[in-house]
Amino acid sequence: MHANPSLAQYQTIAEITAQMLTAAQAEDWETLTRLEQQCAECVRKLQMQSLLNPAAPLAGAEREAKLHCLQNILAHDRQIRELVNPWMRKLSSMISSNIAERKLARHYGNSPPM
Repeated sequence: MHANPSLAQYQTIAEITAQMLTAAQAEDWETLTRLEQQCAECVRKLQMQSLLNPAAPLAGAEREAKLHCLQNILAHDRQIRELVNPWMRKLSSMISSNIAERKLARHYGNSPPM
């Protein structure tokens, strides 16, 4: 555990985003969603820590460790988006197609073609 609680929180977030990346690579969307919720909770805790106990700027090894965590978090996020975006576009297309089918059915009714 780090002496600086915010640094420990950044490390936890980096670990969760690594797990999120693994879940996205496996197309395990349920696990990804669960981990995303855990990550959001950690971010909220970090924000609360920062508001309630503003810490002095980090220096030396702690600063480097925080920078490393942030770089990992951003890299994980970028890779997750690259994996999830095509799936989201496909899902959006399926939803749009379903909506269009419903509109046509409402407009023209369910009568068989002539």
